[in-house]
Amino acid sequence: EVIHNGASAAFLGDHDPAPVREQFGFGDDLVLGFVGFVRAWHGLSRAVSFLAQYERKDVRLFIVGDGPARADLKRLAADLGVASRVTFAGVVQPEALPAYVAAFDVALQPAVVEYASPLKLFEYMAAAKPILAPDAQNIREVLSSGEDASLFDCDNDHAFDKALTHLIEDEELRQRLGAAARASLMRHGLTWDENARRVERIAEEMLKDKQ
Repeated sequence: EVIHNGASAAFLGDHDPAPVREQFGFGDDLVLGFVGFVRAWHGLSRAVSFLAQYERKDVRLFIVGDGPARADLKRLAADLGVASRVTFAGVVQPEALPAYVAAFDVALQPAVVEYASPLKLFEYMAAAKPILAPDAQNIREVLSSGEDASLFDCDNDHAFDKALTHLIEDEELRQRLGAAARASLMRHGLTWDENARRVERIAEEMLKDKQ
């Protein structure tokens, strides 16, 4: 049996984005958010490069987490002249994380390895955030492009930029995809509580088979 990761119940709560947005000085800017351990294969350089070429200056990148790729991303942002629009929150304790995700306008999964069940994906869904993610098999096991997420061709940087531009410029689309993402999470039971129940059911079936 293979069970996906899930979201904790805390992400389903109502979290005011204002305190985090105020803490980091976001104002009315549109926030592209990412949560996770910051590695090169997460593809965040795509988002930094996007900021440099996108004409609107009221869009910023908010990276919640830390990791070995942070220094390279900071250098890239400085080289491209967008350092003031890339914010690193550093390590955030789990109990505070839902409030940080609440501050996102678009939730990013810029790249994915084929074996992953990205924890951030389920947390984004629970928080009802519009998700931009690669059109990869393991992502399609959870999300459907145009229905509850925007999925892009992972081998095409232009596809990432095009999909992200569409999300930024269409508030109605963001709201629709975010609401649909949470509905999908609830419909398929992609939470830790439901995962625990799945394990219990599997164990019960195994015990029945031995009787």
